[in-house]
Amino acid sequence: MSSRNRKRVLLFAAGIAAGTLVYGAIRFGPDLMTAMRLGVFEKTEKHAYTGDSMANLKAQYTALMLYQDSEGQFPIASGWMDAISRSLNTQDLKEGEAEKKLHRPGLGAGEFGYAMNSIASGKYKGDVQAGTLLVFESSEVGRNANGDVSKLKSGPGISLEGTVVK
Repeated sequence: MSSRNRKRVLLFAAGIAAGTLVYGAIRFGPDLMTAMRLGVFEKTEKHAYTGDSMANLKAQYTALMLYQDSEGQFPIASGWMDAISRSLNTQDLKEGEAEKKLHRPGLGAGEFGYAMNSIASGKYKGDVQAGTLLVFESSEVGRNANGDVSKLKSGPGISLEGTVVK
């Protein structure tokens, strides 16, 4: 190949590379700028969870609603903690810290202290009566505790609408 043809080929390749870079900048530049402004590329500092019982109830409520939205019903009460545990994790929590949202503060190791109202088990939120407590502080401290509110409730709970009921 002559040096003249080699220069043409190199110029052609450089033109294609430059065109690709310009296209990429035009196509993806605004999205990358928005992501940088929002801090998507910044490292999130991980911390330990230190919420109280009210924060735990609200987190459980949010996780139950996420589950209900994705599955079309509330989880079966006998496995409700297992069903929502993945939804309790947030990016800013250290590994394993989300599990603390299922444990009522002040109880011993391996004790949970929250129960799901069995009335909501496996039902769509529209099929549960307004004002019904979904999750509440319970005298039963085992994992996935569930049952009748009048028999197990030992403290505040959170209603179908997300209101804390004392």
